[in-house]
Amino acid sequence: MYYDLFGDSMKKMFLLTLVAMISGFLLGKFTFGKYEKINETLNATKEASYIYMINYGSYDNKDKMINELKEIDKYIYSYENNMYNAYIGITGNKKNAQKIKNIYNNSNLQIQKIYISNDNFIKKLKNYDKLIAATEDNNSLIILQKQILILYEDMVIKNE
Repeated sequence: MYYDLFGDSMKKMFLLTLVAMISGFLLGKFTFGKYEKINETLNATKEASYIYMINYGSYDNKDKMINELKEIDKYIYSYENNMYNAYIGITGNKKNAQKIKNIYNNSNLQIQKIYISNDNFIKKLKNYDKLIAATEDNNSLIILQKQILILYEDMVIKNE
């Protein structure tokens, strides 16, 4: 009789332990599954923070740059490594960057991939990228680029 009572309690304890282990496994899998999804989303956001800038040229003299770009309605420039780099277009999509580059009859244009950390600008740029992808008219593409360059100045350059 004593053996039967002891055996029954062992069975109960074994079953409770088994249920606890299975529950722990399932809860752990669920929790880490959510974490992995969040991590993937963060990685996708980081990848989206790369933009493509169309470089018109690099100049050692600001006046020379201004003179060379007098026919371009809107551009931005940066001063790095004792050089003025002039940019005439920005997009978040390499295919769109090539499309913008093809507007200009200049074989010296370069597409540069640049990292920025301004998520608000990236969100707005994605909307502009949809318009660029749908547009085939060069004048419309130039107007969109002017708007994007102004947006970049306001949201990124002024906030650095």
